[in-house]
Amino acid sequence: MMTMVAPSRAYAVTGPVAGDEWLFADAERCDTARCATLLAQLHAMPRTGWLEIGRRELAAGGASLASAESTLGRVIDERRLGVTAWLVRDAVDTAAHHTSMDQGLLFAARRAAQRAALAHLARPWLPRDAYVALIAPFFFVAAERA
Repeated sequence: MMTMVAPSRAYAVTGPVAGDEWLFADAERCDTARCATLLAQLHAMPRTGWLEIGRRELAAGGASLASAESTLGRVIDERRLGVTAWLVRDAVDTAAHHTSMDQGLLFAARRAAQRAALAHLARPWLPRDAYVALIAPFFFVAAERA
């Protein structure tokens, strides 16, 4: 069992979203396990988790994130993962659909989640600093849980 540590709770997830293996049909050598686990966690995440991700996304930004997004886009293009990336983005949108919240925060949270899912998928080819920048909104320091 894997957990995603969130600001005030941990969400237990037993594995990928059941039946979504087809998402990764063209994702040879990708880190599909991490991507699928994040997608499952997003489906299980309550509204408060989405709100926190949206707040973190709006507070983040900067040149390092823009550079990391550019690197991710280049990897997706070079590895011909465009269709898989579209399917992953759609899976994130589906997970976020059940939340009713401020549209600005929801958009920010969805964007962060899409970026993180794709970063997990493309992790084998991303430089470490780009990978970390792309998944940063999902980092929660243990001290925040105390």
